[in-house]
Amino acid sequence: MSSIKSELVKLLERLRVPTYLSFVDGYATDTDISRLANTFKIQAELALKELQTLIQNATDNKLDDEEIIQIIVTCATFIGEESWTNSDLNKSAIATINSLITLQPKRFPTVTRMIQIFSSEILEKYVKPVFLKHTPVNVEKRSGKLKKQPVDFDIGNESWRGEIAKGSNILRWCILHLKNAEIGKTIGLIIPPTLSLIDDYNVNFKTRGVSILDHLLKELTPDIIQRTGLGEVFHEALSRCLTYQNEESHVSLLRQSFSAIISLISLIEKPNSEARFIKYEQILSNNVVRGFIFSGDKIVIRIILLEQIPNLSQELGIVMVKYLGELIQTICDSLQVTFEFTNKEQIIGLHYAAAKGLEKVISTCWPRIPQYKGRILKSVATSWYQVMRVEVNNNMLKKSLCNICQLLKLVCVQNNVNIKKDIQALLELDSEMFEPLLN
Repeated sequence: MSSIKSELVKLLERLRVPTYLSFVDGYATDTDISRLANTFKIQAELALKELQTLIQNATDNKLDDEEIIQIIVTCATFIGEESWTNSDLNKSAIATINSLITLQPKRFPTVTRMIQIFSSEILEKYVKPVFLKHTPVNVEKRSGKLKKQPVDFDIGNESWRGEIAKGSNILRWCILHLKNAEIGKTIGLIIPPTLSLIDDYNVNFKTRGVSILDHLLKELTPDIIQRTGLGEVFHEALSRCLTYQNEESHVSLLRQSFSAIISLISLIEKPNSEARFIKYEQILSNNVVRGFIFSGDKIVIRIILLEQIPNLSQELGIVMVKYLGELIQTICDSLQVTFEFTNKEQIIGLHYAAAKGLEKVISTCWPRIPQYKGRILKSVATSWYQVMRVEVNNNMLKKSLCNICQLLKLVCVQNNVNIKKDIQALLELDSEMFEPLLN
């Protein structure tokens, strides 16, 4: 074995994540584990720098393909948010992978091209075995249906979770560099672990799986989904994720799941088709309108639900009228939440999401809006008063509130409804305050 290959083996061994960190989810909180984690991170940072130097000196094909792949997958395990890594290690790991293209610049003009060349082998050797061994979910090749299978792990020993975390980091790093054609070639290696992550009981893993699927859906073409028959499998898995609305820890999962399922429906269902309308209406009814009830006082969850209204209004059009009463009530209630109630920046975000949703609802459901003119004007005036009183520097929110008033006046004119008395009442209350809003 050459000296450079011998040195590589030593460096990769130094970068192997210790077992005592494999079962720690996210940042270590135990004092002893935290100390050991910090020590490992320092050692890993040094090892990555030495590895970069080794790669720079490895000219004339001194490293073969398997060794290059080992470097890629080892570095990829540090590109995440696990207890054994941090932002500095993320950057160092990415820089180390980037340095590999200097070995064979004609063959690897970019990192993306290098990953595309090795993706099948990486997924087959370093991702597939981990998920086959450790996860209870499999995908039948013919039907594409989820199928439970027995697994051999001790539920009391969570060290196997680290293997899943490392495997998912490698999977995610590969997929970020694959386009439609390459994804199509490796779809059988990508989908099973992705669905396994989404089906996991751990919310962080579920979020990671949905994030991977969301990226895939933005790269895939409808023919791949139709050929594999996975459209309904994805829809079912994402629909389950949309029910996670009870805890603030579900925020990332919920936001990512909405993004993914909207991308999925747009991809697999034809515009203006009945199936498309039905699926979008199910999201509005089951996950947004009903979600407002279950989210309670969890402002961050409510913000995510409000953020879905513009897209759903665009898709459903006048169908939104069926839910107009509930939407107006929730949106107006959100605009009247006081800035002094809790975190001010969070409440400003709530007001902005509500205002943007209300703009779209008024534009979409304008024939039925005049009956709610008093409620809408009151809530907008309340939000405006708070914005101006505490001198909030948020021009986007102010602009949206002004837009709502202009839209409200327009739809009242179109429906021959008088709103001048309502406006005059506000101006008489405080003309200096409300003049910029109303005129």
